[in-house]
Amino acid sequence: MNFAALREFAKNRNASIADVASYLSYELAATMRELRTGLLRLSFADNFESFEKTILIPVSSEVAVTNELSSIPKGYIVLKKDAGGLSVCDGDAAWTLGQLFLKNVSATNAANVTVRFFK
Repeated sequence: MNFAALREFAKNRNASIADVASYLSYELAATMRELRTGLLRLSFADNFESFEKTILIPVSSEVAVTNELSSIPKGYIVLKKDAGGLSVCDGDAAWTLGQLFLKNVSATNAANVTVRFFK
């Protein structure tokens, strides 16, 4: 946000209440436009503390993923998957601060998935 106009306006000691109201109305509208533009550009990753991994999970296997967050994630979203990725779920091992576990329950297809883990 640009406060140069506010500094200039503040120098005007003879401003009336109507001048102040008009100035604030204009500046508020400009600030709202600026905020709206910025907020519309935010992505999912910008809104949540998270990390993304692409993982290959062999047939009927469980893999460990290094946890890059400062706490155990609340969940994950599969962003991309191949045919084997349809069979990916939480692993049997409990998630820890160090590692997260995903399992491919398919007996025929390895799973290649891109996953976003988030707080």
